[in-house]
Amino acid sequence: MNVLLPSLVKRRDPARAGLIGIYLLSLSASSILSSLIAIPVYRASGGSARLTLGLWALPAIAAAVAWLPDPAAAASLSASPRAPVTLSRPRARSPSGS
Repeated sequence: MNVLLPSLVKRRDPARAGLIGIYLLSLSASSILSSLIAIPVYRASGGSARLTLGLWALPAIAAAVAWLPDPAAAASLSASPRAPVTLSRPRARSPSGS
């Protein structure tokens, strides 16, 4: 998704294109940061690869917890009627550009 999400957001909501830059910057910065601290943590832990990789798992666990649904919100969503979801294909553009 890190490759497809920016183009999807640009196509669906061009007004949020600036947020895509922040998203991509945070992806790059987090990968650089994790690479920078991996060797010092490995050396400080006495050569424990398990601890070093476990340290990388902490942000993933925090993100998973943040994405867990709120039970109260889930109950209110299941009680309210929803419109059916329909998927539509983008209209083809004519060669004249209109």
